[in-house]
Amino acid sequence: MLKDSSATDTAPAPEQTRYQDSWSDRLFIQLFIHKLSQALGEQTPLKGYDGVVDLSKRILRGRSPPNSKSWWQKC
Repeated sequence: MLKDSSATDTAPAPEQTRYQDSWSDRLFIQLFIHKLSQALGEQTPLKGYDGVVDLSKRILRGRSPPNSKSWWQKC
């Protein structure tokens, strides 16, 4: 069956959820960033969740899945 090219199946993009972190959320995220930075030996210029993602990507870069798993278990 051929699809009619004039009909489009584009749905509207879902709205992004915006999170409002509490002071305790921000504290634990900063502590986690600090712990990751110490383990990696590098800092990140990014704050909050973006900083966690940045450091996590740096940790995983160039490592195989078993190697990255063992690295995380040492932390």
